[in-house]
Amino acid sequence: MKTIIVTDIFGKTPALEMFAESISLKGGFSIVDPYQGKNVQFANEANAYEYFSQHIGIKKYYQKLEKYLLSINKPYRLVGFSVGAAVCWQYCAKNNSCYLMKSDLFYGSQIRNMQTLEPQSPVNLIMPKSEPHFSIDDHIQALTGKKQVTISKTEYLHGFMNPLSKNYHQQAYQNYLSALVEQ
Repeated sequence: MKTIIVTDIFGKTPALEMFAESISLKGGFSIVDPYQGKNVQFANEANAYEYFSQHIGIKKYYQKLEKYLLSINKPYRLVGFSVGAAVCWQYCAKNNSCYLMKSDLFYGSQIRNMQTLEPQSPVNLIMPKSEPHFSIDDHIQALTGKKQVTISKTEYLHGFMNPLSKNYHQQAYQNYLSALVEQ
């Protein structure tokens, strides 16, 4: 099964490429990012967020993901991070692709603005322990009971899987990397 990584606001980075190679042992992988595959470098998360917000936005990122995924005609899974998780969530609800087997979505904080959507394929949400702008527990409660959705709350903060994030956590990264390889 092919793995499609949908990036956060940092886009395609060398660390993300190494991650993708590690988890997609048999079916290969693709990386969908907001910057057309360009290795855009940011001084920090605030700069990356500002650039993404001004030049891309969730709507354009979703359209890019949808266009790419509609061209795939073999089984695949999605692994999305942050804003990438949010656009994957939208896709899982709006498109009923027989090729999409499952999605693992990490700390998709923008999903809180899309809680009424109902995924049409299995989605595993991996939530951070907290977010500065909203209650994770309330968000989890709003999503609990949705068909096709499993939710786990971690002990880590938003960005724990990204070495470029101030919240990166090496041990958590290794644990989730191992879990994704086993799937």
